[in-house]
Amino acid sequence: MAFKDVNHQTTRTNYLKQLIAIYKITPSLAIWRALEARAFDDISFVPPTLDLACGTGHFARILLGTKTITGCDLDENAVKVAASEKTLRAVSVADARALPYPDCAFNSVLANCALEHIPDVERVFAEIARVLKPTGILAFTVPSEHFSEFLLFPRFYQFLGLHSRARNHIQWYNALQQHYHIDTLAVWKKRLDAVGLKFLLHR
Repeated sequence: MAFKDVNHQTTRTNYLKQLIAIYKITPSLAIWRALEARAFDDISFVPPTLDLACGTGHFARILLGTKTITGCDLDENAVKVAASEKTLRAVSVADARALPYPDCAFNSVLANCALEHIPDVERVFAEIARVLKPTGILAFTVPSEHFSEFLLFPRFYQFLGLHSRARNHIQWYNALQQHYHIDTLAVWKKRLDAVGLKFLLHR
């Protein structure tokens, strides 16, 4: 078991420029996604790679380029976009809790901003462990337990002493975003341990 906390170096790729071209009407989302891409920037995704909850596939395509990427998502419309725009090599509508792939099918799994939205995420980790090869890697981003502290309106309400309103806004926002898991690092590590995945790195 190894743990390493690192300060990420400046990325070599201008993710923001590429993502703004995709998220034209929501530049804040482009900024968010660019920061997530930087977190993955020097991780080696050896193909074949599974993009779990891939959405339209644009994020993985920008991050990984022309590498062999298979994507799956529950959102049929997003999968249609990914298929029509050929952002990924192969894409299908699938539930992350019951992946339609054989055992040991992938060398790497990418899950960007996805696991926090799935209620019984323990089943997802079991499936990831199943489809990963023994030497494969899983890399994912999720909000930490500090996520709510950085929301603008709750901070403003806290500043005014309106603590109840701040709590209500946090609950409303997380319900709106379908955030089921705003958890500590220890909780995520426990989930990995439970399915035999070694925890190596966190940023």
